[in-house]
Amino acid sequence: MSSSMVRGTQLSALFLIGLVSGQAGAVDGTTFGLGAGASGGGASIYFPIRTGSLIIEPRISYFHNERKSDGSDVQVIDYPPAYPEPQQTWTGTSQWVATSETKELGLGLFSRNQITEEIEIYFGGRFGIRTFKSRANNRSDQTVAPSGYVHISIGDSIDKQDGYFLAPSFGLQYFPRPNFSFGIEVAFEYSNLSGSVDFSSSRTTDDPRYSTESRSGTRNSDTENYGTVTAAILRGYF
Repeated sequence: MSSSMVRGTQLSALFLIGLVSGQAGAVDGTTFGLGAGASGGGASIYFPIRTGSLIIEPRISYFHNERKSDGSDVQVIDYPPAYPEPQQTWTGTSQWVATSETKELGLGLFSRNQITEEIEIYFGGRFGIRTFKSRANNRSDQTVAPSGYVHISIGDSIDKQDGYFLAPSFGLQYFPRPNFSFGIEVAFEYSNLSGSVDFSSSRTTDDPRYSTESRSGTRNSDTENYGTVTAAILRGYF
């Protein structure tokens, strides 16, 4: 387990103690439920437990992103007349693909307040663990005229991180029926992740004037984010 995740577990425990200490402990009329929500391009599944004064809500979240780019270009180079090929035309194609995924396992603890028969507000916070993985690939193929030589460049990188998030939150639920609600939740979220990036690149060519090159390695990777997050949530209660 990374130091970031250990630190997150400790902070999450303090966060939970602070929230619990400020809540009443009634457990009468406990109901269980299942919910689904969307936020920031990802999806979450909620498991709400409503008591007389609290909402305890485990959550599983998944976010996926993919970006692609491709194109072509032509470059004409004029060299001094004494050069063996005074003019060269480089014709190339390139492709780039980047994907990322984030997984979360979290817990929410909230104090709830029934404003009317149909409207309930809640406040408290969420915390949990988060893993992140991204991969980027690129390839460039260039053909030189009039010689016909081909140059190929390939790059690849994989970034893996894990850590924690903390998110003080405020939400509202509207109950058109006693066992079903539409909700909106706003949170100020802080996350801290750490890990490493493995990367490699190579360049090959049949042009004797250029050498073949390759490179690989690993470097540390750390990410710290904070900002507001808004989620729309549907919940059903049994």
